[in-house]
Amino acid sequence: MLSTYTHHAKERSQQRAIKPLETELLLMYGEQRYLGDGMNYWVLGKKGMKRLKRDVKKLIQHLDQLQNRFVVDTEDGVIITVGHQYKRPKIHI
Repeated sequence: MLSTYTHHAKERSQQRAIKPLETELLLMYGEQRYLGDGMNYWVLGKKGMKRLKRDVKKLIQHLDQLQNRFVVDTEDGVIITVGHQYKRPKIHI
């Protein structure tokens, strides 16, 4: 999941040293509160932090397997396929 940022959000995240990964984690694990006018407020509470820590522990246990996997996506970020890499793919330039 890669979110689209407004110019304002890009500036604020840079000024406040909030990395895109941190923003994505808030969106994945945070609690959503509706602000009105189609806007949501996301905050990471105790439940979300517990889920995040559990998932990170699982990820750490499986990191070695990740090295031999691949993802193919489009320029728009649409995932086409995923799989196990047995040999290097031919790259078309």
